[in-house]
Amino acid sequence: MKILKILPNDIAENCPEAEQLRLRGHEVDVMRPAFWSAFTAATIASRLKAFDADRVEAERLKDAVAAVSARKLAPEKHFEIAVRVPRNSEPWPHADRLDGTDVAWIYPSERLKSEFGRPGTVETLDVAPGEDFRHDPETVRYAFFGDDAPATYLRLKEAVEAVAANPDAILDVYGEFRARHVMPVVRRCKALEIENRVRWHGKDFIFDQAVLNADRIFLSQYEPTDTELLAASFGRILTDKI
Repeated sequence: MKILKILPNDIAENCPEAEQLRLRGHEVDVMRPAFWSAFTAATIASRLKAFDADRVEAERLKDAVAAVSARKLAPEKHFEIAVRVPRNSEPWPHADRLDGTDVAWIYPSERLKSEFGRPGTVETLDVAPGEDFRHDPETVRYAFFGDDAPATYLRLKEAVEAVAANPDAILDVYGEFRARHVMPVVRRCKALEIENRVRWHGKDFIFDQAVLNADRIFLSQYEPTDTELLAASFGRILTDKI
């Protein structure tokens, strides 16, 4: 299948979703959206003259709407339109703009399919199985790479509670967090008396070394982030359990 993928400017052309499509034998061409949907629609119609795509795939609602408009600008072209919902998204409040437009939905997880509440297919990312590294046979070291996102703080709280329940676990936390959200977690570590097993490294760290120091990577959100997928490429296991 030939796929014209509309990627926002902050997503690399070789993003995991695009690379997985290529690995599965699809021919993928990438374009960037314009500020105005009308210009994006015109660009799609123009690109289709050189790249006769079977599918136009968007990751944002406005780009999917532009693809629908492109059908009118290039009526001689016959292509399907798909929305590939990004990992760890929140349900889109105006998704009904696509109702009745013959647009397919592709979700990265059953969780998001349920939250969006719209029919579609689930295509999870292929993550190669990692190796079970043990630096110390008595302990398992988990790395947590997070950022300032609501789900991250929930996952961090879950990780701390799990460390407290598992005396063989050590958690290394990497990233910059808002004090008002992370300090309750720090205080919880003190209350649980696990300060020596939860280590805070902040934002200044060497990523490769942080990954090599870990046995497993604890997911900071519900689907793997790009950072965690990169860590998995080192052979580390991604897990949501401690």
